[in-house]
Amino acid sequence: PVVAVTGRDIDSARKLFESIDLPIAALHGLEIYLGKETELHTAKNFLEISHIYNMLTKACRTYPDLLIENKKSSIALHYRKAPELECIAKKIILESQLIFPDLKLIQGKFVYELVPTQANKGLAIKRVLAHYNQHDLYIPVFIGDDVTDEDGFYFVNQMTHGISIKVGQGLTHAKYLLQDTKQVYEFLELFLKHIQNHDNNIKGNNNFGGEKICLN
Repeated sequence: PVVAVTGRDIDSARKLFESIDLPIAALHGLEIYLGKETELHTAKNFLEISHIYNMLTKACRTYPDLLIENKKSSIALHYRKAPELECIAKKIILESQLIFPDLKLIQGKFVYELVPTQANKGLAIKRVLAHYNQHDLYIPVFIGDDVTDEDGFYFVNQMTHGISIKVGQGLTHAKYLLQDTKQVYEFLELFLKHIQNHDNNIKGNNNFGGEKICLN
C-alpha cells in the first residue's frame, strides 16, 4: 500500500487526496486514516491547544506576517511569509512551551510546532505496519523532504531492507538522496517498472514449476 505521512491535520490531508482513497497518517501520526471503516486516534488535550492559541494570538499582534495554525491536536507558528522573523517565532512559541512542558517542539520548513510527545512520523509508520500485520512481506520505502521526516527515516533504517530517501539538501538519517520532485517522479516510475517485472518473473517461474510437477 501507499500511505501519506504528513504533519497536516486529517481533514486537510484528505482534501489533497480527495480523488483517491489513500491511507493517511496525519498530524505526525496522531490521526491515522486507513479506510472508510478504520481510523486510529491518539488522545488529545484540546484545552491546552486552545489556551496556547490565545497566547500566540496576543504575542503575534505586532507580527502580522506570522501565521498561527490551530490543528486541534497541535498548534503551529509559520514564518514562511517573513523568514527574517524565525528567531522571534521561536522565542514566542518557546514561551508557550514553558507553560505546557508536556508538549514537544518540532521544527519544519518555515514553521515551529507544539505537538504531543506521541507525535512522531517513525511511530506513525510503525502503527500503520502493525495494522497491516505483515511486516515480513513489505519493504518500507519512505520519501520525505522535511526535518520532521527524520523520525521516519530513522525508523525505516532499523527495518530489514528499509529504504529511506531524502528529497533536497541538508543533514539527514536517510540512506539515499534525490534532488527534487522531478527525480522523485522518475524514481517512482523506475520503481514501479521494477515491481511489475519482478511480479511477471515470479508468475513465470511459478507456471514453469507447476508444469514441471505435472510432467513428473
